[in-house]
Amino acid sequence: METPRFTVAQEDATSFEQCLVLRRQEDLLGREELYYHTGSSYGVYALMSYDPETEDGVVVITTGAPYELEEHGIYSLCAQLTEQVYDAMEE
Repeated sequence: METPRFTVAQEDATSFEQCLVLRRQEDLLGREELYYHTGSSYGVYALMSYDPETEDGVVVITTGAPYELEEHGIYSLCAQLTEQVYDAMEE
């Protein structure tokens, strides 16, 4: 699941490596390397991510959030909350 299969270049967003069901990216959400998966359905926006170096991870599930993507193509609110949780885990 962690073996990159190809690189995806997005318009107006940075590129990422696509693994089987996970994406892998360096320098993301305050971490050197993260594997992650996004999802959405019927007003739900979600992000699951984990750091292979520290072996910690975060799952964020939101409802009622605006459809807004940040520069990496991740739902903005999910990215903001995830980064805050990772920052808190480092303290």
